[in-house]
Amino acid sequence: MCQYFTNMLTCVLILLSVINCVHAETSCHITCDNDDELPFANGGATVLQGPQGIPGQPGPKGEPGETRHSGEHVGLRQKRVAFSAARNEPMGPVGRNTVIRYQHVFVNVGDSFDHNTGLFNCITPGIYSFMLNVQKRSSTHDTYIELMKNGNVVLSIHDNEGDFLDTAGSSILLDLERGDRLWLQLGKGYVLYSSEGRYTTFSGFLVYEAPHDETHYRFK
Repeated sequence: MCQYFTNMLTCVLILLSVINCVHAETSCHITCDNDDELPFANGGATVLQGPQGIPGQPGPKGEPGETRHSGEHVGLRQKRVAFSAARNEPMGPVGRNTVIRYQHVFVNVGDSFDHNTGLFNCITPGIYSFMLNVQKRSSTHDTYIELMKNGNVVLSIHDNEGDFLDTAGSSILLDLERGDRLWLQLGKGYVLYSSEGRYTTFSGFLVYEAPHDETHYRFK
């Protein structure tokens, strides 16, 4: 008789255990204030995400970044070089190649240009833009001008039109190093014209300063 009741009690306990497991499997989750459910890594149950916390304190300020060179100097002041000058008088015909000098200066930022000698002396290395303009008023003589760099011809203008009055010009970009010198010279036997109207001019300016760690194509 005792064995019968013992067996019945065991069966009841097993049945209650099964019921509890089923109930736990169907209702095992944590209810929170937020309705966004997140997958729970263990056992496939789901956990609801709580409200967002208060933002933390800002972190310490970072170290300054490295100054780099590009089209402009980031963090560095760009040096300024610019000049523009004109002749107030005609010139030629000359007996030999002659440096062109100027009587009027429009601007000379950086003091790299000397209008009395006609020479531009590069103090700040970099990429420069140069522009030259000349007028011819002669039916018997041509006009021939050369842009010189350290004694070498960079470019030239030859106006041999038969007209009495004609104007010519040119421009160029050059990569200059400190100590380079540029000037315009009138070729032997040629003429140019200018007056108070300032028809013959020479101008140039620094486009950007050359970084020390940057390689350029240099005129030879």
